[in-house]
Order: sequence, then C-alpha cells, then structure tokens
Amino acid sequence: MKKYKWLGLLLASFVVGGVISLGASPSPDGLEYIAGTQGFLELGRVVVWAPMLDYKLFGTQSLAGIAGVGLVFYFLYLIGRLLYSPRLREEKRG
Repeated sequence: MKKYKWLGLLLASFVVGGVISLGASPSPDGLEYIAGTQGFLELGRVVVWAPMLDYKLFGTQSLAGIAGVGLVFYFLYLIGRLLYSPRLREEKRG
C-alpha cells in the first residue's frame, strides 16, 4: 500500500507541474523585474544559458513543469538512497 501512496503523490505532482502550471502568471518574477528596470535584463539572457528559459521546454510550460517535477523527484530519490542505504544501517547497528 505504501508504494501506491508514493506513486499517487508522484502522479499528482506531475499533474500540478504539467497542467496547473499552465495557469501561472506571465508577469516577471522579482529578480527579472528588477533586472528589467535597471536595464541589464538582456545582458543576462546573452551571458546565461538555461535549459528551461522562461519556464518553457520546447516552447511549452507543461513540459518544463513535468521535467522539473521529474528532476526534483530523481534527485531526492538519489539523496534518500544515499542517506538510507543498507550499508549505513549496518554501520549504525555495529
């Protein structure tokens, strides 16, 4: 049952990242707004490369949301595996 609970939560996260994120505000966030008012927003776009610029992947927000959820889940899974590996549990017992 525990496995199905995690799969359900992961599926819900993909729905939020892929579908509900389409309703996100098109207004710039705080850092982007300040960069625009100070006149160095375009400099940042030239110097910095980002795989999901403006929260879009291949032109759509839903793919970026799904990819973001997947990456976060994968990294947290790896961290969990490293922190709670059977080898570490054996060392704590001994």
